[in-house]
Amino acid sequence: KEEKDLPDLTEDDFYPIGVYATIDGFDKDGTVSVKAKTRVNVVNITLSEKDNNNSKKKSTAKGKDGNNVSIVFSCDFSERKDIEDFDETQKKEVLNEIKASFMHYIGQTQWGFAAMNFVVQWSSMEEMVSSISSRTDLEPYERYAMLEADSVKERYELMEKAMYEFLAFARISVFFLDAK
Repeated sequence: KEEKDLPDLTEDDFYPIGVYATIDGFDKDGTVSVKAKTRVNVVNITLSEKDNNNSKKKSTAKGKDGNNVSIVFSCDFSERKDIEDFDETQKKEVLNEIKASFMHYIGQTQWGFAAMNFVVQWSSMEEMVSSISSRTDLEPYERYAMLEADSVKERYELMEKAMYEFLAFARISVFFLDAK
């Protein structure tokens, strides 16, 4: 919920809704590729410190006593059910409209050709938002609202709003850069 040092985290520092994901791979720079699977309810969070002073494993934090520790995180989770109030045709319509807006925007930039392949590969709104959310100015509470929305229609409205706001900001940024 907020930035804290690893040893200071408690169960209350975590949101009760999360995303179950799998690791797809690592690139040569150590970047992890993650595939989000489904929303989950997170319960029974436990955090414990593992002393690393007598271990060759690289430490992740300093414990409260100043020793090197790794934080071991575990939890239970269950799939969070969606309220299916937005059908596949509606989902595709929204996705295609936003993809068209992205294609129009990036087609006007010097780096657009390289980005087109990226946009074409988006197969869902969730994938689109996940792939560019780190480049947006979305606040944590806005990201969590998308995740928290059980109504698929409400979630799509939030994602659609976020993507159009991102595009509007990007267009303004390019306009001012071009004006220089």
